[in-house]
Amino acid sequence: MFMRGGRLDGLRAIVEADLERKTGTAVGLERCVERLLGAAPVGNREADLYRVHVLVKAVLEQGDSERALELTGEFAASEDDEERVYATWLRVWFDLDDHAGEEDEGVPAAPGGGDAGAGDVVGGAPWPALREGDLRIAMLAARSHGAESLVSKLSDRLSAIARAESRG
Repeated sequence: MFMRGGRLDGLRAIVEADLERKTGTAVGLERCVERLLGAAPVGNREADLYRVHVLVKAVLEQGDSERALELTGEFAASEDDEERVYATWLRVWFDLDDHAGEEDEGVPAAPGGGDAGAGDVVGGAPWPALREGDLRIAMLAARSHGAESLVSKLSDRLSAIARAESRG
C-alpha cells in the first residue's frame, strides 16, 4: 500500500514500457513508444532520463525515422546535455543530417526542406552542427550501453570531421 501513487507509479510505468521494449516484437516496441510519449514527466531527473533513454532505444530498434526526426528536434533544443546526447544518437543513426529532404529513401523531409544540418530549422529550432566533443560523448554513452553498431556510425562521423578539418 505504501508503494503506490505519485512518482513511484510514474517510474513503474517506465519500467513496464522498458519490459515491453525488451520483448523485441513490433507490437511491444510500438506499445513502449506510445506509453512513453503519453507519459507525463515523473519529476525526478533520473527517472525522466530513464524515460528518454528507453524511448530512444525503442525508436532505434523500431527503425522509425519519422519519429526519430520529431524526437531529435525536441532533444536537440533541450538545455539538458544528456538529452542532446540522445539527439546525436538519433541524428547519426538515421543519417538525418545527410538525407533530410530525401523522402524517397525512407527518411522524412525536414520541415522547410533542405539539409537538416547547422543553421537549418527543424521542428522550429535550429540544429547546431555536430561537434567532435558531442560525438565523442555520444560514442562513450553508446559504448557503455553495448551499442557497437551505433559506436561504429558515430566513429565514422568523427572520421569525416577529422578529414574535413585536415583539408581546411
